Amino acid sequence: MPFVPNWPRNISVFYITKDGLGENDCQSPNTPCDFIETVIIKYINLTEYQFNIDDDVHMFSLILFKYFPEPSSYKESACKIAILGIEGTILKLVNTYDYLESCQFYLQNLTLDLSGLELQLEKRKSLVELTNVIVIRNGGNTAINSESNIMSSDGIVYLNNILIDGEGKTGEQTLFYIENVIAFILNNSLIQNIRKSGEDQNQTLMYVEDLKSGSVVAIENTTIQNTYTGSIHGQLILAKFNWDIFNYTTSNGHAFIIKGSTFINNNNFPQSNKNSAVIILIDVKSQLLKLENNKFDNVKIKQINVYDYEVSLTLAEGTSSDDVIQSFEGNTFVANMKPIIVYEFESKHPITFLAIPQIYAQLKVSSKTGNVSCIEYDDDYTSDIKTLSCAMIVIRGQDKEGQLQNESRMVLVDGEFDESDMRTDGLIITFYGNQHQSASSLISFKPNLYSDIKPPKASYYNDESNNIIDNSLFRVTNGGQLNLDSIQVTRIRSFIGAEEIPIVSVVPESGKYGEISSIPGILTLTNSIISGSGSFADKWSGKGIELICNIEYAPLIVASSSGKVQLIGTTVTQSEGAGIYASGGTQLSVDSKSSLDSNGERVGSSLSGMQTNVVCDGININGTTITTSIEINSNSLPSYTLNNETWVFADISKGCISIIITNTDGEIVSHYSPVITKGSITISSDDSGSKAVKIIVSGIHINPCDRILYLELRDEMQETNQFIV
Repeated sequence: MPFVPNWPRNISVFYITKDGLGENDCQSPNTPCDFIETVIIKYINLTEYQFNIDDDVHMFSLILFKYFPEPSSYKESACKIAILGIEGTILKLVNTYDYLESCQFYLQNLTLDLSGLELQLEKRKSLVELTNVIVIRNGGNTAINSESNIMSSDGIVYLNNILIDGEGKTGEQTLFYIENVIAFILNNSLIQNIRKSGEDQNQTLMYVEDLKSGSVVAIENTTIQNTYTGSIHGQLILAKFNWDIFNYTTSNGHAFIIKGSTFINNNNFPQSNKNSAVIILIDVKSQLLKLENNKFDNVKIKQINVYDYEVSLTLAEGTSSDDVIQSFEGNTFVANMKPIIVYEFESKHPITFLAIPQIYAQLKVSSKTGNVSCIEYDDDYTSDIKTLSCAMIVIRGQDKEGQLQNESRMVLVDGEFDESDMRTDGLIITFYGNQHQSASSLISFKPNLYSDIKPPKASYYNDESNNIIDNSLFRVTNGGQLNLDSIQVTRIRSFIGAEEIPIVSVVPESGKYGEISSIPGILTLTNSIISGSGSFADKWSGKGIELICNIEYAPLIVASSSGKVQLIGTTVTQSEGAGIYASGGTQLSVDSKSSLDSNGERVGSSLSGMQTNVVCDGININGTTITTSIEINSNSLPSYTLNNETWVFADISKGCISIIITNTDGEIVSHYSPVITKGSITISSDDSGSKAVKIIVSGIHINPCDRILYLELRDEMQETNQFIV
């Protein structure tokens, strides 16, 4: 026999069928009655009834509740009526009187036709419990929200496994109007296709007034979808907490709970100049609120829903936005930009937070299969992205709005790209090539043309006013971490001066170059290739020694802070100038599987065999020496294997500590000291009597850009004259 949970086992059970008779006793399936009213009148002395009704259309007059006098004790109910149906049962409420008095009304396994009525609870012991019920109005011919379904000014409402489908018909009322309720529980239910017009009540689903400590409104394991209100001030849910909850104690539990539920495609008329939200909660204490493991996917398009959010909180006095963060746990916000907005007490300046889940920290970018090439932050794309610039627009936009802050980002890269701005600054980001193969992820860096690019000069990359490194392809600033894993990047010499802009720079915040930072940036290059456009004969051919020895020129990687740069299995090659420039406290390490080769070849010059793999300058823009350390495994230097030349320029007098780790000699400082094996001086005269001196010095480890060669000549008076050659 069907039964109501927690229902007394000795309760009187009555049977109602379409073929029942009024003269039957109604207490057996074999002797059913015709109407519920027949039973109540016949057994008027009872206060508890269970009606088992068949699969016909049955009427129930709410005026029957007036037959039961108020109980003498406030702990008792005037009556308990349970109506249990079967598949196909329809219970139609009739009569204009719709006040439950102090009765408890249970409905189970049926379709409830509200007709033109609404269920009203106005006394503390009144209760409505609907289980496995479909709710319609006038046989489905009238909008379900032409009147409110339930209006509760007191009492208890339990709704479990309820289906309310508005079928897109437009009504003017809020489905559930709740004021000063003991409990309102909506569980395991589906509410959909509700459309609302009018502004008398702006809430489509629920309006909650005067929510006190000790009361509870809960929505659990429920889906609410495809609702719409045409009101410019509309929302799905509005709940106002009562001021007396400021005396709340934790023993009272949460007053407003949404758990395990889904809110999707619930939209209101877009706001024009005022922030709004799908769910609005006012005068909130963080201890009274819990939103856990829900999915929100309502605010769709940033340009249209510019003032719309998923959840809006106005906090009560004494509650901060930091406090209320603890009230949100495990929620998922899908495809929207600004899900939660918070107004602290008496503040007109909102705070947005708790934007999107950690899963959004991973983006997939493919020039082969992607379709999205965004030019502004208009969605939280995670896949189908075509350009790396679009991925960075999304990441920067999220960070600007406080989303996924301090999260480690991952960008999966596949294909070939032309990019000019991938600056990650203080973010933590890994760019990961497809299948761990750098050849599958190629980036061509085409610098933008700037009119104020400066000519090379000493300490060029420590100049705080310099825009060269500020406009590198990748830039890491204080607190940032950039990891390039299996990525190949080539700098394209697309205009005169383009080679001066680095591919990667690690710098402090703008305007603070050379300063020590407590949170320096970190750059890690793993199994990647960082390349220039090759030898630059036009730059060096026919030039004098002073210009040729501008070793700071055009590096591929600039580290101008106290940050760390680590190369693991990475090749730095074909730079027009230096491969890596390190200064200002940088810590550079290059492992044995990396390669520094063919950087800064002075092709066409008198020093055509020269290279500049690494250049160190430990002095910052203020002239202060900041220890800069370099540790390089000699296996990463093909030139060392060939002729014992590292082409690492590091002057210890400028604070540069450079160590080359070798397999045979242990550690050497930068390179071997020069060794001169022989020299010759030839003096020749021309017809005019002018004399020319030709000096030839032979040896190994001789680099005129790194060592100064002094020439001493004695004249006929035996006086020594010293010249720098």
